[in-house]
Amino acid sequence: MSLGLIGKQIDAIYHTSIVCYEQEYYFGGGILIDKPFQTPYGKPIEVIELGQTEITKELFEDFLDQVRDRFRMDRYHLLDNNCNHFTNESSIFLLGREIPSHITGLPAEFLTTPFGRMLQPVINNFFSQQGWGTVMGPNNPNSQQQQQQQPFLFPPPMTFNNNNNINNNYTNNNYISNINQQQQQQQQQQQQQQQQQQHKHKHKHEKLKLESIKDLKFIFYESADIESIIKKLQEFHSVLPQKIEEFQNKLDTIRVILQNGSATTIDQSKSKQVLSYIDQLIKSFQDTQLFPVLEIVRLLILNDSISKSFPYPLVIEGILNRFLTNSLSIPTELSTFRILNNLFRTEYGKNYLFTSASSGANNSTILDMVIECIQFALNTNGKVILHKSTSTLIFNISLYIHTSSTTKKKLLSDQSLSLISTIQHFLSTYQSPLDIDIQYRLLNSLQLLIYLNNEATELLSVLDLDFEKYLNDEKLKQIVEEIQLMLQ
Repeated sequence: MSLGLIGKQIDAIYHTSIVCYEQEYYFGGGILIDKPFQTPYGKPIEVIELGQTEITKELFEDFLDQVRDRFRMDRYHLLDNNCNHFTNESSIFLLGREIPSHITGLPAEFLTTPFGRMLQPVINNFFSQQGWGTVMGPNNPNSQQQQQQQPFLFPPPMTFNNNNNINNNYTNNNYISNINQQQQQQQQQQQQQQQQQQHKHKHKHEKLKLESIKDLKFIFYESADIESIIKKLQEFHSVLPQKIEEFQNKLDTIRVILQNGSATTIDQSKSKQVLSYIDQLIKSFQDTQLFPVLEIVRLLILNDSISKSFPYPLVIEGILNRFLTNSLSIPTELSTFRILNNLFRTEYGKNYLFTSASSGANNSTILDMVIECIQFALNTNGKVILHKSTSTLIFNISLYIHTSSTTKKKLLSDQSLSLISTIQHFLSTYQSPLDIDIQYRLLNSLQLLIYLNNEATELLSVLDLDFEKYLNDEKLKQIVEEIQLMLQ
């Protein structure tokens, strides 16, 4: 049928979903969850094993919360935002790989045909006007999510036909009129009811126009003078009593990786060699000589291949412990905060920072250690040079909490309150002129932390923070005015 219609043989138009943690996730009337093989689409004609994920269920749920707004019913688009786009993004997040290209590439293949090019404006116009999406929901909405398992791809296809969606005179641009009007009306009513309910139960912050927390992105430290770092490392190595075997050859390998940039794919064998070399360097140099090694670490963890297998506990927790004993040089401390900021570049880094427990007492987490280091850096004389990287780290942590799921926010409630108190104390007690970027990031962090958080809002409202002194600067004025509205 497709050969005569568009001039190409297309065996199926695929609907896909992804199965992990003993549940099937798919894009229908929003992001839906069902028991595997029991969705309204029926049983799949093909099951493709994609691999074993290392991502936790909680982290995947955080991902779903972050993409949920893009995969709403009213944002469905037959060509540009369909079920296959959702499945593909989920696969990339869980496994770092895409689903088969014959599925994701089908819309582009269709649009290369004369018939596809003719229908493209009609399809775009239809979906832009209607906000149309499938109304299919889960057959088992109360099904429990179980333990982690390998993700699979389910593509039950809809056969290519011309008896409903395309009339026999398929050159007629009015073929869409055949879509069931009653179904559209029901769908619109459901949307209106849902919007009314959402507005009724909105938090007071959601009703405010808060421009300062829109479209924010994590801040990284990506630039570096690679040759200067390597030269300093060579200098420190030259005075070591015991030289590192094949030091220069291994250093040359790292130089090439850093020069090629963070997007370079590195095979597992080379990645292990690099990380083993970093381990040797850390063990060989004294604390005052560590900063060029940590600068290399800062750049390496921007790379997904390296970040995936990086020995975070060895480097991060070890250096944090030494930071808190004040035994590090200022350059080493500065490199430490830059590394912590660059953890936000990959899911592996963020997962380590926000889910790992430290080896210390009191069941503290790595994040608790990081916040303690932040407080130490902000409240200790002689640490002024650290204030910019520290305020950047506070901002990155605050943005992560802000974009997390409600469940995750509750788990991080103590850390949120601790950061608010830390910011307030620093801004209230610091005497010297403060860099405008530092003030901006700290005030922006306060806004992120109190958003939709009643306890955090109440805490900030009772703290003695003089907002008036920031109103003379246009860059800060908008944030301060929005915070004051949120506190009312």
